[in-house]
Amino acid sequence: MEKIENYLQAQAPDEYTVFASPDEAMQSRSPQTKYTLLQTGHNGGYGHGNNIGIKYAMKNDTDYVLVLNNDTIVESGFLEPMVLMCEKEQNIGIASGQIFYFDRPDTFWFNGGTFSKCTGKIIHRDYNIKNTGQKPLIENTFITGCLWLIPKDVFQNVGFINEGYFMYVEDLEFSQRVLEKGYSLKVSRDSHIYHKVGNSYGAELTEFSVYWMTKNRLRYMVEHTRLFCWPLYFYNNAVKFFIRWSLAGKYKFIKAQFTAITHLIFSKVFV
Repeated sequence: MEKIENYLQAQAPDEYTVFASPDEAMQSRSPQTKYTLLQTGHNGGYGHGNNIGIKYAMKNDTDYVLVLNNDTIVESGFLEPMVLMCEKEQNIGIASGQIFYFDRPDTFWFNGGTFSKCTGKIIHRDYNIKNTGQKPLIENTFITGCLWLIPKDVFQNVGFINEGYFMYVEDLEFSQRVLEKGYSLKVSRDSHIYHKVGNSYGAELTEFSVYWMTKNRLRYMVEHTRLFCWPLYFYNNAVKFFIRWSLAGKYKFIKAQFTAITHLIFSKVFV
């Protein structure tokens, strides 16, 4: 936040407003400045931070909300194709674009996504494959929260991002709620961004990331999947990693995994 403010102070000193808290922002309309910075005062996670910005945008009569990861670089003109796609197909709940690796800009990270409620597997279309002009997946059941363009009526009908997940899986959970309300998920071939994968939380896997990935994947299983799918879902999202980390001697990850499972069992999810 400080870096952003320093940049704006140097580049556009008369074109931005800073609110010290979300409450201050919600009680006041921003002057007609180009940039508005909202400070939360603490790290409440992906959903919490984005929801504050989303609610503020809706309060100020937005038509669309753009959610964009802080570890991305965008191409000039990346936004217009998504807006045009939403204007043309008014049933779109989440629009996105083709996402490439920042350090390998000719290689896909995301070109559409699918999710299986029974296996728990998320698949990025064309993941780690060179770009030779592939079209995005047409029927998506998952859109990564790295890049979302969302019409305001979607939040009015679906609600906001689930803040209980803190980090990981909240984009999956939101995508599923959007689909359940009858919207579609679409990726524009003409919108391109570049993702510094992992830079928002550290490129290397950590005990912290293992904890939240494990807890939230299994929380989704408990809350949203059928009981007969649980064995396969649990295998793909817990047992498989336990075996991999055991063979690699990464016992700190196993400890984080068991801590996450224990916390989930004794949380209100099972009450």
